Amino acid sequence: MGAAVSIIIPAYNTGKYIKKCLDSVLNQSFKDFEVIVVDDCSTDNTVELVEDYHDPRIKIYENEKNSGPSFSRNRAIQLAQGEYIAILDSDDWWAPNRLEELIGFMKVKNADMVFDNLLYIRENENTSWQTYYEFKNLTVNNPTSVSPENFIKWDLGILKAIIRKGILVDHSIKYDESIKYGEDFIFYLEITLRSSNVWLVPDGYYYYLTREGSLVTQMHALSLQCAQSADNFLNKSGRNLDDEVKEALQVRHWEFMKIAAYYETDQWIKDRKLGKAINNMIMEPYLLKMVVTIRLRKMKQKLMLK
Repeated sequence: MGAAVSIIIPAYNTGKYIKKCLDSVLNQSFKDFEVIVVDDCSTDNTVELVEDYHDPRIKIYENEKNSGPSFSRNRAIQLAQGEYIAILDSDDWWAPNRLEELIGFMKVKNADMVFDNLLYIRENENTSWQTYYEFKNLTVNNPTSVSPENFIKWDLGILKAIIRKGILVDHSIKYDESIKYGEDFIFYLEITLRSSNVWLVPDGYYYYLTREGSLVTQMHALSLQCAQSADNFLNKSGRNLDDEVKEALQVRHWEFMKIAAYYETDQWIKDRKLGKAINNMIMEPYLLKMVVTIRLRKMKQKLMLK
């Protein structure tokens, strides 16, 4: 009989972080799990560090070529033996009671998927500087059922779910391997559209490492792909979607187009291409407000750190 929970960890050049990640799994109060690490052709010591663990619950598989996190997650899910799939990134870690709390909740509710809060944490720090709910101004005082519309509106794709594997098998749900950014959002949305038993809990047990510059330089491309994936999903599945879900996806598309325009403009300012930046802000007046607001917020954060 397999383990109750399969923890899937895609890894690529995270030798600096993966030991903390795996240690947090081994320190769980809930012990009935297997760990499936899929390495995507790392060039550092990630594989060697995983192999140093002499625990039969930890298994590592190496991709033949670099194929991206969606491919690695799909491979791990296919290999998983557990009733539940827990998603963990190789540079993040868990509080010791995460599995106990969330698996216990899922069993009580017979849930197909559950999300908890993210605790943002910087390198070499021990306490979270912000949570995802705070960042999104979400108030979650009690366990809350998540509809497809609210999943989109609340932008829950960044959260790290625990999922009942049966819902994936029954509906042939997989990660879209053509998506480089925002792949979790579409994967979770597919589940949420097929289940009325998806939950958001108030507490956070997932430590999400915010590395300086880890995604900042890619934010323009990330935002564009998030906008495009919402548009593609509408085109592919629109006739089967409720009007509220269609509207939420359309709003998501335009919000991310605005975010992409902001990052493009901000980069032009940094590169001293002020003519292009000013032209963008003349064409789209909301950009001036975004640039000023976000730069003031960053200045405030820097002052708070001093």
